[in-house]
Amino acid sequence: MALMRLDALRLPWQIKTVIISEVYVELKGEEMYMKKESTTNTDSDGNVYNSERDVRAYETIHFEKKIAAENIRLEENDSEKWLTSFDFPAQVTPTYHGKNAHFKWLVRAGLDMKGIDPKSDWQELTVDKELIF
Repeated sequence: MALMRLDALRLPWQIKTVIISEVYVELKGEEMYMKKESTTNTDSDGNVYNSERDVRAYETIHFEKKIAAENIRLEENDSEKWLTSFDFPAQVTPTYHGKNAHFKWLVRAGLDMKGIDPKSDWQELTVDKELIF
């Protein structure tokens, strides 16, 4: 279980009252790997050219969104804190960073509100898993 603490909400604009529909946290497990991409081109003379290149591919293995709070009204100079938690899948994939692939767990927080939906950047969590032989 991972606990997420959301605090120090600072709004980048001057508004007396803010209505927030949701305060949420998103968790995703993302795999990146290199794969070969082949292309075939034919020029105007009919000559065929094949080429290969390495490209990065991304796949989201797990995604979860937790609502930390709903229907919040903040007045000027108010501050709030929210706490939420995640249960990782039973067969959790640990974090790894290899030469041609990586798997990482990412988390971000956001607000759902009228007009603008501010979100944090994705932050990486390191997940270790004990190996039992």
